[in-house]
Amino acid sequence: MTQNPVKPSGFYLNYPSLDLFLYHLREGLGESEAKIQENHQEFWSNLPSDVHVPWEKESQEKDTDLLKLLTLISDKKTHRIPTQLDQKYPIGGYYYPVLLKDTYGLLLDVEVEDKDTYDVSCFASLKRIADEKQGDLGKIWMISGYRDLHLNQEPIDIAQAAYQVLMGKEWKPGNLGKGKFLGADIFDAWQSPQYWKSITDADKSPVLIIIYPNYDIMNEARKFYNDWLRLLCYRNKILWAYSQCRKNAETLQKRLSLLNDTILLVRESQLNLSELKEKLKVCTDYAIQLEQLEILKQSLEINIQNYQECLNAIVARYSKIGDTQLDFMSDFTTICKEQYLRQIIKDQAIFKSGLSILANLINGIRALVEIEQAERDRAFQAIVGIAGVGLGSGGIVASAAANYVTEIKTTPILGNIVHEWSNLNVVLTFSILSGLFWAFLIWFIFLRKYLRK
Repeated sequence: MTQNPVKPSGFYLNYPSLDLFLYHLREGLGESEAKIQENHQEFWSNLPSDVHVPWEKESQEKDTDLLKLLTLISDKKTHRIPTQLDQKYPIGGYYYPVLLKDTYGLLLDVEVEDKDTYDVSCFASLKRIADEKQGDLGKIWMISGYRDLHLNQEPIDIAQAAYQVLMGKEWKPGNLGKGKFLGADIFDAWQSPQYWKSITDADKSPVLIIIYPNYDIMNEARKFYNDWLRLLCYRNKILWAYSQCRKNAETLQKRLSLLNDTILLVRESQLNLSELKEKLKVCTDYAIQLEQLEILKQSLEINIQNYQECLNAIVARYSKIGDTQLDFMSDFTTICKEQYLRQIIKDQAIFKSGLSILANLINGIRALVEIEQAERDRAFQAIVGIAGVGLGSGGIVASAAANYVTEIKTTPILGNIVHEWSNLNVVLTFSILSGLFWAFLIWFIFLRKYLRK
C-alpha cells in the first residue's frame, strides 16, 4: 500500500539517523527449557531468517556481559539492511543483536545514507522499517543527526519537530529531560506511564534525541553504542519489573477481597467443604504471589543500582572527550526510588496483613473439617450400634425359635406358610425379621433425636 508522504516540517538535520534499542527477556526466573527456546524464537523473528543464530549454538553461551551474537555464525557483528529509495533519498542501516547476560538486545540502525541536509519529516520513512520490531521488555527510540549551523535553528526546536514526526504527537514540556553528550544537545522525551499494562506499546516508548554540532562528533559518538545498549537495557528492565509489580498488586488486591469474603461465609457456615476447597485453592496462591512481589522488588533494586553505576561510568568516561552532562538521566533513578520502590513497599505492607486473614481462613476450614469428621464418626458409631442391636436380637430369636420349630409349623396361620420349610430356614427367617425390626426401631428413634438437634 502506498504511504502518503509526510509534509515537510521546515526543520532540518544532516545525516538523519533513527536507532531502535529493543530488548527481550531470554531467560526468566524459573522458566522451562521450552519457554527459553520460545523466547529465542520470538527475539530472532525481528531479524531476517537467513541471519538467525541456531539455539544449539547460542545456548552454549551463558553469563556473558555483552556477546555479539552474529559472531557465532560469521565474522561480522552486524547485518546490513539493503539500501532502498524512499521519497528520493537512499535509506539503509544494519541489525546489531547482542546478548546481555539473561537479556537479548537489538540495535536497529536506520539512516539516510548521505550527509546532505534533510527535513526531519524523513523520520516517518525511517520508522516504517523498524516499527514492527517487538520485544517483551520494551524499546527505546534514538533520533540523531547534526544540524546545519547556517540555518540558525535551535536544537530544541529541531528535536521537537523530529519527535512529532516520529510519534505523531507533541511532547509535553514537563516531561522533557535535557543535557549534553560529547558536546551535543540531548533530549529525553518520556513520562512515567499512567497505565502499566502495556508499556511495550509503541506510542509509550521513550525517545532520546541527540542533535550534534557537526559530523565528526556524531561519527565519534557511534563508537559508544555498546554503552547505550547496556544503560537502556537496565532502564527497560526497571520499567518492566515495576509494570509486573503493578499487575501483581492488582491480582493480590482481588485475592485479598476474596479472602475477606470467604472468611465471612465460613463464619456464617454458608459454604460446604467442596466449595471451600475451591476457594482455598485460589487463596493459597496469595502467599505465593506475595513472594513473587518480593522477587520483583529485588530485581527492581538491582537494576536501579546497575543503571546508576553504568550511567556514572559513562559520564566519567565521556566527560574526558567532550562536554557530557546527563543529570536528567539520574533523575530517572530518583523517580524509581521515590515512586516505584516506595509504592512496592507500601503494597507489601498492605498485602502481608492478608497472611493473617489467610491463616484465619485455614483455621476456620480446619474447624469445619473437624466438626464434620466428628459428625461422621458419631453417625458411624450409631450405625454400628444399630447393627449390633439387630444382630443381637436376631441371635436371641434364632436361639428361641430353634426350640419351637414344631409348634410354629402347627400354628393355624404360620403353619400354612412354613410347613414345607426346613427347620433351618424357619429359624433363619425369624432371626432376620427380628433383627431388621429391632434395627429399624432403634434407627428410627436415633434419627428423630438427630433431626430434633
